[in-house]
Amino acid sequence: MMQNFVLRLALILGLIVTLSSCAEKTSYVVAHQSAGGEIQLSDLTKAKHYFKRVLENAKIQDELSNFEIVSIPNDTGKALQLLRAHTSAKNVYIAIEVFEGENGEIGITSASLTQGVLICNTSCTEGCLPVKSKGQWSCSNQCNQGSGCQEIITRAYEENNYTTPIQAFLEKY
Repeated sequence: MMQNFVLRLALILGLIVTLSSCAEKTSYVVAHQSAGGEIQLSDLTKAKHYFKRVLENAKIQDELSNFEIVSIPNDTGKALQLLRAHTSAKNVYIAIEVFEGENGEIGITSASLTQGVLICNTSCTEGCLPVKSKGQWSCSNQCNQGSGCQEIITRAYEENNYTTPIQAFLEKY
């Protein structure tokens, strides 16, 4: 009798642990922010693969070399956070908006993915940075060499009837 009870209890606990680990993820964590405000990047493997695919779809073969979380001013007074990367020559910048979650986590969410990714492509080595104003992506026009910025807003995940955008991202990348 006692053995039967212990066996059932073990099965129930095992089922609870299994089901709790299957919870649908709502973000892909790209950084953590400490209580002091310092931001530490996390494992960016999926984000790097995603950015690479976005660039390939835009027919840009340049290699990204620097990834960072940057805060930019917002019209509402609260800063937006972006995961931004650029090439070593700083002629291509790419950015996606990221959102704060629990425990200082900063991540790519479904909202990040549906807003798209901005690519700023130029011969400039300064300026032509991704910005977002009134919910719209654009490239800053601060190019000092007189060459304009090519602005590409795109995405590279495929949503289906069974997944959210973040689930599609997590499965694909």
